[in-house]
Amino acid sequence: MTSSHRQRPSRLPRGRRLGPTRAVRSSAHTAGGLLSDAAEQLMLRLTDELNQTPLQVVIDVAAVTVIDAPGAKALVLAAAMAGAIDVPLYLCG
Repeated sequence: MTSSHRQRPSRLPRGRRLGPTRAVRSSAHTAGGLLSDAAEQLMLRLTDELNQTPLQVVIDVAAVTVIDAPGAKALVLAAAMAGAIDVPLYLCG
C-alpha cells in the first residue's frame, strides 16, 4: 500500500493530532451529577475542544448518576455547537 492510500485506523489514541492543529478525536468524561457547576465546566471544556475543530467529540456519561436542567441544557448546547461546525458529537455510556 502506498502512503497516499493509507487507511485511517478505526480507533485512534486519545490526543493524537492530524496536522498541526486538528484533533482527531476529543473526549470528555463526567461522573456523579451533571448539575449546574459541572455543566458550566463541561461547556467551558467543550468550547475549548470545539475551537480546535476535532473530527468528532465523544462525551462519556456512563458514570453520571443525575442530570438537572442546566446539565441537560449543556448537552443540548454542546450538540448544537458541534453541529454548527459539522463536528459529530456522540454520547456514550
